[in-house]
Amino acid sequence: APEGSMRIPITMCHGIRPTITAGSSLQHPLTAELFDGLMRIAAEMGFQSINYDNLAAWREGSDTLPEKPIMIDFDHPVTSMRHEVLETLERYGFKGNLFIYTSPYDPDYDRRLALDKIPEHMTWAEIRELSRVGWHIGAHTISHPNLSQLTQEDPDGEVLMKELDRSNQMIEDNLGFKPRDFAFTG
Repeated sequence: APEGSMRIPITMCHGIRPTITAGSSLQHPLTAELFDGLMRIAAEMGFQSINYDNLAAWREGSDTLPEKPIMIDFDHPVTSMRHEVLETLERYGFKGNLFIYTSPYDPDYDRRLALDKIPEHMTWAEIRELSRVGWHIGAHTISHPNLSQLTQEDPDGEVLMKELDRSNQMIEDNLGFKPRDFAFTG
C-alpha cells in the first residue's frame, strides 16, 4: 500500500440537465455552462483526472498518481454524456468514469427502470466510443433499484444477484469486457 495519505476529490453527477422539470426535486440543474465552468476551475487548479484502475494500481503500490488527482464520476448512460459532457472534459484534458444501468438495452428484463422520468439514453456504439477515448465504464445494476430496500424485500438475494450478474453480462456482451467497478444505487 502507498505510504501516507492523499485526498482525492470525487465528483458525481447524472449528466447535463438544462432545466428543472415539473415535479422534480432537483433545484439546481447542471447546465452545460455550469459544468464547463466547474471543469475549467479544476483544470486551472492543476487537477488531473484518474480512473478506478489508476486508483487501484496506486493502492497496490504498482503506480503513482498525479500530484492533484480528481475522479470525475457519472451515473447513467444518458445522451448528454456522449455530447456535452465528453466535449467539455476533452476541452480540459479530463476523462470520466461512467457507471451504467442496462435496463434501456434489456427489454426482456421483468423489472422496470426505477427512475421517475426516463431520460434519452446513449447507444452501445456511443458508450463504446467513450470507452475508446479513455473513459472508465462500470456497472450500475439493470433497473437501478434502491439496493438498501431491495435487500429487505429480497432477503435471499436472488433478485440482487440477477441485477448484478445480468448487468455485468450485458456490458461484457456489448462492450467486450466485464466491469470491475460498481456504483451503488439507492
